[in-house]
Amino acid sequence: MSDGASIESDEVARYGVGRMLTLSDGVFAIALTVLVLSLHVDVSTPASEVGAAIRQSWSEVYAYALSVVVIGAFWMGHHRLYARVAGIDAGLLWLNVLYLGLVALIPYPTDLLGRYGGESDPVALYGAVIGLGALALVGIALYSWHPGLIPPAASYRAVVRGAPIAAVFLLSVPIAFATPKGAQFFWLAAIPIRMLTSRVVGSRVE
Repeated sequence: MSDGASIESDEVARYGVGRMLTLSDGVFAIALTVLVLSLHVDVSTPASEVGAAIRQSWSEVYAYALSVVVIGAFWMGHHRLYARVAGIDAGLLWLNVLYLGLVALIPYPTDLLGRYGGESDPVALYGAVIGLGALALVGIALYSWHPGLIPPAASYRAVVRGAPIAAVFLLSVPIAFATPKGAQFFWLAAIPIRMLTSRVVGSRVE
């Protein structure tokens, strides 16, 4: 009887994890798709000026490309973390919903960044949303560490990778109110930091 109950419990746990991951992948896919809506040319633009309008939309393309990379990185981090998940509870589910909510929000500041990248508020909003998204995944890793939902090694890797990225984008928020362009250049610090943290955890088996 106890073996049967254990098998049933394992099946319920797998079902719960599967549903959570299905929802998560769907949100990531929709967020990536909606990003393209930030690319547009005014319908009132005369046909003779369409080429010039496309060339002038480089800022929208920049914001779109940046967010594609960010969402892709968020998805890969989420995938790595949950590849080792041993179970879920209500707290983990709600933290995951919070994380997905921030991922789903990314297209909004992306559109604002593409159109008003020289202004402080859109740049600060973008930095805040991305920083909070990275921080939410770190929170999931830290929460999962203690109840034994995810192996400690996987949680450690997620924290080491995510915490510095969260710090870069959140620190860019006050910078944006002094110099919007400076804040965007500050985001470039995430590249060497990402390379360094990958090297730090690279010796560990994924």
